[in-house]
Amino acid sequence: MKRVLPYVILLFALVPIVFNQYHWISFYFERDLEAYRAWFPNLYLPLFLLIKFFYPGILGYWSAWLLSFTTSKRWPVAVIAIAQGFLVYYIESSQDRGLMWVSYDLVVLLVLTAAIIKGRDIYYYAQVAWTRLLRMAPWLSRGYTYFIFCSYIVLSLLLPEVQPFSRYPMYSQFPDNAETFLIRDGHGHMIPTHRYFAPGAADLSHLYYHLMADYTRPSAGFISQSSIDSAVGIALYRLLMANQKVHPDLDTICVNMQVIRLSKGQYSINETTLYKQSVE
Repeated sequence: MKRVLPYVILLFALVPIVFNQYHWISFYFERDLEAYRAWFPNLYLPLFLLIKFFYPGILGYWSAWLLSFTTSKRWPVAVIAIAQGFLVYYIESSQDRGLMWVSYDLVVLLVLTAAIIKGRDIYYYAQVAWTRLLRMAPWLSRGYTYFIFCSYIVLSLLLPEVQPFSRYPMYSQFPDNAETFLIRDGHGHMIPTHRYFAPGAADLSHLYYHLMADYTRPSAGFISQSSIDSAVGIALYRLLMANQKVHPDLDTICVNMQVIRLSKGQYSINETTLYKQSVE
């Protein structure tokens, strides 16, 4: 059991990510105890503890498992595992991070460390699985390229938005509208994003589409498009301020979105301010 337990933990870590592709559950990992009290009046405490400490518990165990290869002392293993768990709990509770940031990065970490520590076992299991698969479908030995193609399609459907696995329609059709993001100061002058911040317009765009997919769901609790735009604008502003190159020497930062539409050979541009904040 001890030998396969890391793989069981990895499987548990993957379940919320896959489930989130079909039913949005990210907000459960971000909200506080009061929200759980409103959602589940009778079982709010056990459900809160289960969800909020799900990934902290996984990383805590994983840290202890890794450290067991380097030391036989239990107290430093326990201290580091608990510290790792609380770090994940803190990051997971941050607004607009939750399942989106913690789980994906954590699963990558688990896969890499499992591959390094258990590489020989993984190769053995993969070899056994491939041999059995060839017995059930001998044609794979002759048409392995079709197997690779089908595997790519399946992974594109299951994995989150990460290259080269993508489901974005921009790769298969051209829409008649597009959104772009820019930063202006309090006087309306455009500010080069790369001068002050590490994220660029493309990073703002990717976060915008991800948050819009989440916030437009009924369970998100937003009652109007303006409230959704405001929440997304705040998230974009926080992303910029959390990744500053230098402190902006500006009086005000405006996170603006331009919508470019093409109709009957003519295009129009409409610009709106998603969020505006004075710089201290």
